Amino acid sequence: MALQACQITGNTEQKTASDVTKTEKNGELVILEYGIIPPYLYFQARNNIARRYKLKFIEVAGCIVSESLKDSVKRENERTEKLLNTHCGIKTLSELYHQIDKEYAQYLKAEQIIQSDTTISTEIPFIKEAMLAFLPRKNGLLVKVIQLKSTFSGAIHDTTHQINIDTATYKLTEVKPLKRL
Repeated sequence: MALQACQITGNTEQKTASDVTKTEKNGELVILEYGIIPPYLYFQARNNIARRYKLKFIEVAGCIVSESLKDSVKRENERTEKLLNTHCGIKTLSELYHQIDKEYAQYLKAEQIIQSDTTISTEIPFIKEAMLAFLPRKNGLLVKVIQLKSTFSGAIHDTTHQINIDTATYKLTEVKPLKRL
């Protein structure tokens, strides 16, 4: 998902990937990306996988990249790929992205269940406008419901509910309002 619909340019002012980072930084393996910005839930899935395996994803460019940047990203990621198996038991970057895609699909399915459940929409009337934060748990997903509000001093967010979903059956196991301070 990271390398989609990109245009290669002759721009020589872009930095190389090795200018941006070293392959291993603070015990984390670094994976460089460029391309179209994926949806928010994909970022959540990617970041949850990154935390699980002590990885760090760095976006080095948008959709317009130079040939030299494309080559240096490829070189840096090939170095990272050689270390993946010893670092976290993953053989290839495609295997890693497959795990991210599976987690993303799980979040999409959970989001669909939450958005269509009449009990939830009755208890949380703003659910369709809320931001959902997915946190993987041993027996499913913990979903935090975050309500965004605009004020004169800016936007604020308030975590109002948490929802537990059993990902084996995709059933809601708990919808719990959080206590306000």
